[in-house]
Amino acid sequence: MILAYSIYIISLGAAFFASYKYVTYTMKVTHINLHTNLIVASVLNLTLYSLAIFNWFLYAFLRSEAQFINGLKLGIWLYITSEVSLVAIMLYKYKHNEVMNFVQSTWDFIKTKSSKAYRGIKKLQKT
Repeated sequence: MILAYSIYIISLGAAFFASYKYVTYTMKVTHINLHTNLIVASVLNLTLYSLAIFNWFLYAFLRSEAQFINGLKLGIWLYITSEVSLVAIMLYKYKHNEVMNFVQSTWDFIKTKSSKAYRGIKKLQKT
């Protein structure tokens, strides 16, 4: 049973590693923003965790229901921990670029649209 738990935990760790590598690779190669990459990595992480939990179901449910439930709890807690740590690591790693791009695009939008709105308000006041 120790071997089964070890393989289960290693497969869950591999799911986190695959999601992490996906985000770092796509951030370097493509010009897709961080939020989109995080959503795709989260779905990838969820899919791999679901497969691991399904395999755990096939193995442990035949042996004992208590082992199945304990493994299910372990998988859920590791999934939550994995998601939170993935998002935290990626935001820490790429926060500067994303925030600066967002601020720059917001500033450009405000600069162009606020002058048009100001002129429109002035015209309304004159009539």
